[in-house]
Amino acid sequence: MQNIHRIIQYNPRDINTASVNQRTSAIHMWPAKKHCVFDGWVLRFLNPYTYRCNCIYPLKKGAIEIASKIQQCASIYQQMNYKYLFQIMPQDGTLDLLLHASGYQKTLTTRWMAINLNTLTEYTKKQQNCVVKLSKNWSENRREIAGYSELESSIYMKFYEAINLQTYPMVLFVDQYPVSCGLGIQVNRYLGIFDVRTKKEFQRQGYASILIQSICKHAVHNGANSAQLHVSIENHAAIHMYHQLGFQTICDYWFRKKNKDSKDLKNKSRGIRKKNKKKQRLNQPGYKGPIQPKNEKL
Repeated sequence: MQNIHRIIQYNPRDINTASVNQRTSAIHMWPAKKHCVFDGWVLRFLNPYTYRCNCIYPLKKGAIEIASKIQQCASIYQQMNYKYLFQIMPQDGTLDLLLHASGYQKTLTTRWMAINLNTLTEYTKKQQNCVVKLSKNWSENRREIAGYSELESSIYMKFYEAINLQTYPMVLFVDQYPVSCGLGIQVNRYLGIFDVRTKKEFQRQGYASILIQSICKHAVHNGANSAQLHVSIENHAAIHMYHQLGFQTICDYWFRKKNKDSKDLKNKSRGIRKKNKKKQRLNQPGYKGPIQPKNEKL
């Protein structure tokens, strides 16, 4: 197993900012406790989370054969008893085909969008009794706004506390009542916008647009010049709102996760093939059945 000993404690403040680009900044914004670079692929670890936290990012081609590298990376996570995903970008066609053939399901198709913050469209519609604040109780505000359980909120709090970068935990209040929230995370000059939530009865009234503008303004004040976000391609309302603010699509990407039933399906299909071969043998003209051993006299 190559490079498994190179899994190290992860500190995003140790990032070489000169090498940070739009793609790598998107990776570093999401918290991880450990990571390693394995032949051009970045492996990240934050049990018990999946999605971007326990994920394999194929940044460079590398020298190892892709099929072998898939197995070696999967083995690293399996030895740690972690669930994991592969992130697949549009240019990763060969990897995607190999994962599909190996029983990895396509999931979580996501639209990656970005904007030059100098071109951010100002949301001009005024909302009365509306104020946006940096929240000291952001996780609790998020739970109240999104309707999450206390258990989910406590798990998320561990995830939130793992972030070791400049953050903007913003909450929008209407009549001192929290109705919308979002989290900004900044790496160098790049801003990432995550976890935008609005209470159902306040949706489609412009509150999320006001919230996002406020996050962006705070980041610009601290040197950010571009922002990016990731949204499910099924969330058409959110995508429309981001377009109205001036965000443009970079690409659509997705993840691959191991199908739990793939091994059973493989064994089942192997058994079906054996049965079919046996039927073909039985139906062959002149077939008299298996040869019986002769009884020899002692």
